Amino acid sequence: MKRRALLIGAAGVLTCATTALALKVEVQMTPRNLGSEGFKIKADRDGDEVKFVVERDLKKSTWAGRSGHLSLPADGGKSKDTRIMPEEKDGIQTYRFTVPKGQMPAAIFTVTEIQTVGNKPDGEALIGGGTYYRFRLADYTRIR
Repeated sequence: MKRRALLIGAAGVLTCATTALALKVEVQMTPRNLGSEGFKIKADRDGDEVKFVVERDLKKSTWAGRSGHLSLPADGGKSKDTRIMPEEKDGIQTYRFTVPKGQMPAAIFTVTEIQTVGNKPDGEALIGGGTYYRFRLADYTRIR
């Protein structure tokens, strides 16, 4: 009986040991921690809009699967999410987008970096973890 209990317990440990665990990390970005995380942001007012350029130094990145999403307020208290495709040159990924001045207080930009098969940028995304860098865009302008 003791041997059966040990065998069942060992099988449980072995099963747990082979289960892949994923960790999701959310980093709230501020003007103070941009550089240490490998980001730069430039915001320029252009009439009733604010033009943003967000740069990511890929040497500071852990995972190859990246995407950018802009979240703006929409009707009914919901948000409208738009995927922002980056440009890449010389190890820097650049996201460019415009936000209407009136939507600045609630505008959020997120850069998501996830693990992919072979850690390749175009590899299949693995389910679970990754790092989510969230930028409250009003923190980078004087428009509130």
